[in-house]
Amino acid sequence: MSLDIDKDVQVPLSEQSADVLQQLLAIWDEVSESEVPVLEDGDWERGVSARVQIEHAVGLTRAVLVLAKAGLRIESVPLVRMTMECAVTAVWLTIASGSGKASYYKATVDFKNLHLALLKIGNPEVVDDPDSKKLEADIGSLEVFRQKEARNFLDRCASVDSGEWLYAYYRLLSRTSHGGANLNDEYLQEIEHSESAPLGLAFKDPRDFALWPVVLGFQVTMLFNALQAWDRISHTRPRKSALDAISDQHDITLFDHLPA
Repeated sequence: MSLDIDKDVQVPLSEQSADVLQQLLAIWDEVSESEVPVLEDGDWERGVSARVQIEHAVGLTRAVLVLAKAGLRIESVPLVRMTMECAVTAVWLTIASGSGKASYYKATVDFKNLHLALLKIGNPEVVDDPDSKKLEADIGSLEVFRQKEARNFLDRCASVDSGEWLYAYYRLLSRTSHGGANLNDEYLQEIEHSESAPLGLAFKDPRDFALWPVVLGFQVTMLFNALQAWDRISHTRPRKSALDAISDQHDITLFDHLPA
């Protein structure tokens, strides 16, 4: 079940991608902001939640670079996958009316389900004990804002430009983000059958990860889109010129509906 990279696709070298990621992190770190913009529909949760997603994408990128430097390439794939979730969610929050409240509704329902699961095993103190009446009231008041994009990542991808290829890459990243036989290709190689190798298989160095340039290049696209989403809702757009320069130089794909 080995995967082949399309030879017509121009995949940057991993060293180039790592350098661009460092540049993007520097662009983010250069500006200190305390203001969270309230978007046109007055849904203040949109700006707050978008900022959280972007901050997490930035932190995940730092972690990916640390793992990459240590040669832990496959191990970083789940972090790239989560960066994608944060980036797509950030873009969705900045373009979709009511998305902030929809996200809070989903998070509140998830917290309720978590607490119920912990109660069943007799270990509710793992999380703060919620006020059950207030929790139900919050869920009831937010239910009108339910959106399928808040519940399902495929729908969230479909809500932004290029959603089809986004979800395809999400499946690619998922392949090495979960325990199971999907990992076998990255740890095993075929060899000649022999008495010592009756299965014709041997373990290989997992650092020889063929998709690593694709994965790290994808991290660049995800972080860039996350930063771009925040810049476009910021009142002063302090990072616009720097992000435009990076985009022009490296032809980074944008996947939202907002004007440049």
